[in-house]
Amino acid sequence: MLSVHTKPSPYGSTRRTCLTEHCRRNARQNHAMHTPYIRKVVKSMF
Repeated sequence: MLSVHTKPSPYGSTRRTCLTEHCRRNARQNHAMHTPYIRKVVKSMF
């Protein structure tokens, strides 16, 4: 998942779309589970 954010790849856009649709389908669950993780990753990156 990090590779999608850090460097553009031929599959990046397709992958992001799939992830977005998946998140939309399970919005409440994914938000609760992934938001803290993403924040942690972003903090560790910058």
